[in-house]
Parts: sequence; structure tokens; C-alpha cells
Amino acid sequence: MLRFLMRILGIKRGEGRFTAWMFIYVFLLIASLMIFKPVSTSLFLRHLGAEALPYVYMLVALISVLITPVYSKLSRVISLNRLIHSTFILSITSLIVIWFILQTDYSASWFLYFFYTLVSLLSIIITSQFWLLASYVVDARQAKRLFGTIGAGGIAGGIFGGYLTRFLAPLPGIGTVNLIWACILFLIICEVLASLLWRYYAQGKFRERMRQFSRKSREETKESNPLSIILRSRHLLFLSLMVGISVLVAKMVDYSFNAVAVHANQGDDLTAFLGFWMSNLSVLSLLIQLVVTGRVLKHAGVITSLFFLPLGILAGAAAVFLFPQSLTAAVLMKVSDGGFKQSIHKSGMELLTLPIPAKSKNQTKAFIDVTVDSIATGISGVLLIAITAFSGVPLQIISVVVAIMILVWIVLIYLTRPEYINSFRQALEKRSIQLDVETVNLQDATVLKSITNVLEGTNERQILFILDLIENSPNSVFAPYLENLLEFPSDAVQLKTLQVLAAYPSSDVTDKISHMVTSDYAELRIESIRYTCLRAENQLETFTGFFYNEDLKIASAAILAFAREKKENASLHHMLDLNYVLETVFKGQSETANEEEKRIIMVCAAQTIGLDYSSVYAEYLFQLLKSDDTDTLRESIISAGTTHDPQFIPALIHHLKTRNVRRYARQALAEYGDAILPELSAMMKNDEVDLIVRLEIPKILTLIGTQKVVDELIASIGAVQYKVKYAIYSALHDLKRQYALLKFNTRLIEKTVQDEISEYYALKAYLYTLDNENNIEMMSNDEKSSLFLLMKTLREMSDECFHQVFTLLGIRYSPTDLNNVYFALKSNDSEKRANAFEYLDNVANNRIKNILFPILEEKTLEQLIATMNSNIPVHIPNVEDSLQGILSGKNDWLKVCALFYIAECKHEAYRDSAKQLYKSKDRLVRETAQFAMAKLDTVPS
Repeated sequence: MLRFLMRILGIKRGEGRFTAWMFIYVFLLIASLMIFKPVSTSLFLRHLGAEALPYVYMLVALISVLITPVYSKLSRVISLNRLIHSTFILSITSLIVIWFILQTDYSASWFLYFFYTLVSLLSIIITSQFWLLASYVVDARQAKRLFGTIGAGGIAGGIFGGYLTRFLAPLPGIGTVNLIWACILFLIICEVLASLLWRYYAQGKFRERMRQFSRKSREETKESNPLSIILRSRHLLFLSLMVGISVLVAKMVDYSFNAVAVHANQGDDLTAFLGFWMSNLSVLSLLIQLVVTGRVLKHAGVITSLFFLPLGILAGAAAVFLFPQSLTAAVLMKVSDGGFKQSIHKSGMELLTLPIPAKSKNQTKAFIDVTVDSIATGISGVLLIAITAFSGVPLQIISVVVAIMILVWIVLIYLTRPEYINSFRQALEKRSIQLDVETVNLQDATVLKSITNVLEGTNERQILFILDLIENSPNSVFAPYLENLLEFPSDAVQLKTLQVLAAYPSSDVTDKISHMVTSDYAELRIESIRYTCLRAENQLETFTGFFYNEDLKIASAAILAFAREKKENASLHHMLDLNYVLETVFKGQSETANEEEKRIIMVCAAQTIGLDYSSVYAEYLFQLLKSDDTDTLRESIISAGTTHDPQFIPALIHHLKTRNVRRYARQALAEYGDAILPELSAMMKNDEVDLIVRLEIPKILTLIGTQKVVDELIASIGAVQYKVKYAIYSALHDLKRQYALLKFNTRLIEKTVQDEISEYYALKAYLYTLDNENNIEMMSNDEKSSLFLLMKTLREMSDECFHQVFTLLGIRYSPTDLNNVYFALKSNDSEKRANAFEYLDNVANNRIKNILFPILEEKTLEQLIATMNSNIPVHIPNVEDSLQGILSGKNDWLKVCALFYIAECKHEAYRDSAKQLYKSKDRLVRETAQFAMAKLDTVPS
């Protein structure tokens, strides 16, 4: 059951412990906040009243501004563990002292101010410290999977803490003051969990990152000035002002809610009431996030989502104005604030930053979140003091002030709207984001203006991007701009414009494009003919007129235009004998002396056959497949694939050896699907077939991408030469990454992994033997060179074998993860290597780990050899056995190197083995064997 739950939550083996620790940590942390926040607020309101809240707001803001740089400086000189430990000790000690003081019924003003301020600051610090510690416990990959689960602990803790306060505070013998002990208990457990997380998971990563934090990066951080960045950007400025005014309004709402709450509840009931509503707000925020936010953002857009919070608070403010002492009205205003702020409003504000460059966003985020928030909090205190000092009915006046602020807020939203669009347009010009995201309304006047400005401009790249964007969204507003673009000095823009205008039936530009049918740009010629014919009263007659044009470029373009339209328009299927037209065009191209014109005609003919194939066209296509022109050959290969006609398969296989069109031949053969699988599989296993062709076949099968392909590739592993085998591994790896539903025989994959590891051990054993049993000092220079070449090849082959092990493990588990593991293990970064080991330790089975881990942990070849016999049945061979093993293996290049070494050293013992390789299917092996025999024949008898 536990494993099933972990799998549902995305928690992998080995991650359960620290995930549980962090979940409990944040659960208890937020639960404690939801207890001592109501406690401190209740005590403050009970003894000083709501009229003292403005002063404590100002105090919190002032101390925040003063303490932030001090805390920031401490965080750079003190380790995170000590900082967290010190914060918990200070928190726990302060709460114990506060409890003892409260036991004496001491309620001096300074003390209540201190308690409220302490709780406010600690709430910010200990929460941020948790997430900072979490960033060292998990890496980026784990964070994506686990932070959702961990964050849920915070939501659950908030709900639990608030409701616990609601039920315990009124109970006899407990009360408000004694709830502090629940906070103390929770914080003690949190401190223990923080120490455990630091010791077992975070400490090493923290130190490594501190070592990597160069002096240069610190200087760059100091040089950035967030205020100047904000002032230079109207978008950021309005965003900051919205954050500030939202904080001002929130403090006004908080004051009104607390003022009514303290009037309606007394003593411990006030604490219970505050805790209860804090939990309710957490539940409401969660429900809005799950049910409302996504729909609003999808259907109404970002700007609209920003109106929910101010308008909701405005409704609550109106209720408070009408019923200033009504608890229901105050709760309505608080619910509007708390419910929308952490859900739809937060998501909208995050999306509002979408077009802001990442660098500016990173440099200004902390300033907006902390400094702007603190300044706004202080200003709210000053305003509340002024209102309460000169007003006899402060709640009604506050509701009026809130309404005025909300009007300013709404104006800021409207002012931000064009800046958002402008920033978006700038990002659009840089192609850094997509304009067609769901949060943008293309019918918006500002967006339309941005688009039309681009269409009226001279930037070709921007115009093409906009044309791509609006191609599937016809709008009559764009029609005149598109017609003007037909005169734009760019064939690409004219072509794209014509394609877009095809979707505007009320717009006929036939007269404007008549000159395009003779364009040197083939695609523009084709599209202009197609457009002209489709707008004509008699489409077939117009097409026919183009077919028999004296200019063969126009005739061939017309054929292709007709074929394209015929493929989409069933009514044209029986209107014309395309075979007769093709025959005429072929005859015409053979008579023309213009080579460029011939090439254009043949390319169009090849494309036409692919679009409207019939067996009667086979003769033409075979002619085209023999063309020396690369463009013609490419198009004829593509067309042959679309026909699915088996008679073209040999020609396509032949072109796998033609470098310029090889990838098109692969794609064309893949078009045949599973039907071609037996033929390709047989060729892949046949050593008589050219190696280039055999190496291309796994790539073709990857493009087919079916379950039969996977099964055939796995079954073929043991029947192919080693280079082809590695090509199969790569193909399976790509299939695993691209097709989630394909199934891979894990038993056979694991068996292959074990075989590759065994091969790795064998190569290392050969290398060890040759390095230790040869008396190199007694060798001639030629003998040394041949030995060093063989040893170098063994090292390279063992490294390649090591890489293939991880390719196979990626097929068994996760291609992306195992690719990252491989490069982490090859790096010098100890943290990356540790993460890679941890991952393998949790995903691989014991059989694989027992033989794989010694390879990963090796320091010298001798140490690996020492562990070899205990992990895998490989013996340490002598020199003769090593060479015989190489000569009888499947690696042809190793055989060549071994034969060369045998020849140079004139080792008579290998005469028979060399002679047997006369019959090798590999030409280089045969020639080297003959060279070795010639050398051995010169040895005196």
C-alpha cells in the first residue's frame, strides 16, 4: 500500500524518508504558525484593541526593512544549518519566555507589540528557511516531482493548525496562552527534522555549492540595482504599484476584520474564531485554485483574472460600509481577500510577468516581494492612524478608503494592460515566447494594433512570424494589410501572404498576382497558379490552360498545383488524365536546352507523382530515382516512399549509401511501416550487406516506431556485428524516449546489460594482461607501436562499452535520467556523481548493481581486476588467451589491431587463427590477416 501511494505521488525508492521528513516538517511548521498567529493577534486585540493595529503594522514594516539586510549578510557568512538552528532556538526560547510572562497576566503594551512583531517576522523567516533547506535536500529533477507533495503538507498544516486552535482555545484548562506549548512542541520536532535533513541530505550539497559560488558571481549580484530596473520599465513599475496597493488594501481589510472580530468575541473565543477562519481561508483558497483559476485564465485571460480580488474586496467593503458592526460583512471582506489572493490573483500576477525578461525578473522579484511589501505595510499603518484619529466611525471611513484604493488598483490594472501587450510584443519580436498562448485574446484591440503595425512594417522575420500566427484565424481586419504585402520585396513573404489570403473568400487578388506565375521562385509560381485556378469560374479549364503553357516551368508548376489541390478536393479526381500531362511535360523537358529549367520541371514532376501516384507513373519515378541532381533525387525519394509500392524498395535501399539524400531514403523506407520489417531485419543480420546500409536500418525502424519493431530489434541483438548492435541500442533508446506506450522486454534488456558489463570486464582483463605480462623494454619500436595501438583500442572499446551499458539502462528505466546519470558519472562534480549513484542504487536490481558498481567505483585497473572474480565469471587470462579471445570475438577493429600486433611481434602461435580470418566478411580484417601471414612466413624455421 505504501509503495502504491509513493508511486502515485511520484516518490521513487530512496526518496520516501526525506520526503516524509519534509512533509512533516512543513506540516508542523505551518500548523504552528496557524496557532501562534491567532494567539498573538488575539492577545494584542484583547488588551490593546484594533485601534493599536496601525502602530504594529508600522513597527513590523520598520523592523523588516532594518532586519532584512542584516539577515542577508548573516546568511552569507553563517552556514544554513546554524542559521536554521539559531532561528529555532530563538523562536522556542522566546515562546517559552512569553508563556511565563503571560502566566503572570502581564500585558504591558511594549510586550504585546513585541509578541506580535516577533510572530510576524518569525513567520516569514522560518518558512523561507524551510524552502531554502529543501532546495539543498532535493535536486531540480526531484523538486519537480516532490515539491507538490511537500507543499501539500503546508496546506494540510494550515488547515490542521487553524482548526486545532478553534477547538482547543475555548476548552477549560487550555485557553489561548497554553496553545503556545503546542507551537513549542511542533517547533522542537521541526528543529530535529531540520538537523536530520541537513546531516543526511543537505550538508554536502550546501558546501559544494558554496565552493562553486565564485567571487565574480557575487560581484555581478551586487552590481544589479532592482530599483533602477523597475523605474526603467513601465510594466515592472505598474506591477510593483499593484503589489504595493494590494498590501495596503489587505492591511485595511485585516484591520476591519480584527476590529469586528474583537467586538464580537471575547477571551479565548477570539483566539478560536481567528484560528477557525484562517483554516477556512486555506480551504477556500485551495478550492478556488482547483476549480476556478484554470478556467478563468483559459477563457478570460490574464488581465481579467486580476479584477477578481479587488472587486471581491470592494463587495465586502460595501457590506462593511452599510453594516459597520456586522461580523458577516467583515467575514465577507476577509473571505474575498484570503480566498482570491493565494489562488486566482497569485496565478494571474505570475502570468503577468511572462513577457518580462528572465534576468530582470530574477533581479527585481525579491525587491518587490520584500521591500515593496514592507513599505506598503508601513504606509497602511500611517493611514489607519490618521483615519482612526479623526473619524468617529472608522470602519465606514476605512471601507470608503478601501473603495478608493480599489479604484486606483483597477486603474493600475488598465494601465498595465497595454504595457503587458507592449512587453509581449517586444518578446514576440525576439521570438522568446509564443503569441498564441491561451492567456492572450487575439481579438483584443491592443493586440490587433500590434499585429497590424508589424504587417505594415519592413521586418521580414516579424512579418513571417505574424503570418504564421494568423493563418488559421481569418479576420477581415487583416485583409487590406495582406493585399499590400503582395508587393513586399520578398518571395517568402509574398508566398505566405498568398497562402493566408486563400482563406479569405471575399478577397480576390487574382489580378495582383498574375505576374507571379512566371516567378523564378518555384513555390510562389505554384501557389499563384493554384490561387488563380481556384478563384476562376471554370477551375478545370483554367488549370488545363496552364498545363499546356509554352513555358515548361509554368506547365510543371501547374501540374503540381493541380496534384496538391486534387489530393484535398475529391471533386477533381476524375477531371483530368494526369498521366498524359506528365508524359507531355517529360517530353518537353527532354527537348529544352536550359539545365535549370529541366531541374525545376523534374522536381515538380517528382512531387506530383508523390501526391497523386498510380502504377502507370512507375516508369517516370524510376527515371527520376536515377537523377544526378540532388533536388530531383530528394523529391523522387520522398515520393517513392509515399507510394508504398514495393518495387521502389531496392532503389531506396541503394540510396542509403548516397550521403546527400540518405536521411530522405530512411524516411521513405519508414513509410512502408511494418510491411518492410522482415526484409530490413534480414538485411541487418546479413554481414554480406554493406555496413553503411546495416547501420542505417535501426534508424529506419526507429522512424516506424511500432511494437513489432521493438520486438524485432531486441531479438536481433545477438545476431549482428557489434557496430550494428550499438546502432540497435541507440534505436531502442530513441524509441523508449519517443513512444511512451511501447513495451520493452525488460528481462532481455537486463540480460543484454549483463552481457555488455561482462564484455567490459573482458576488455579490461585483456588490457590488464597486455599491460602487465609484456616486457615492453625488450620490444622494438614497431612492436611497441603495435602493442600501444592495441591497448589504446581496448581502452576506447571499453569506454564505448561503458556508454552502451547506460544506453541499455535508459531503455530499461528512463532514457533522460540515465543519460544524465552517465554524464554525471563522467564529470568531476562530486555532488552530481553522488546523485547518480543514489539514483542507480534505487532503480537498478541487485544483480546489475553487483557487477556495475565496481566499475563506477574503480580508481585503478588493478582494483577493478581484484573485484572481478567475485562479481562476474571472468577469469584473468594470459597474453595468449587474451589475443585468442580478441581474434574470436565480434569486434572487427580489435581483430585488425591484434593481427597487426601479432604480425609485428611475429607470434607463430597465432598462425592458424590468422589464417582462419582469411575468410572474414570484413575486408580490412581479411587484408590484415594476409599481412600477418606474410610476416609470419618470414620467420626462420
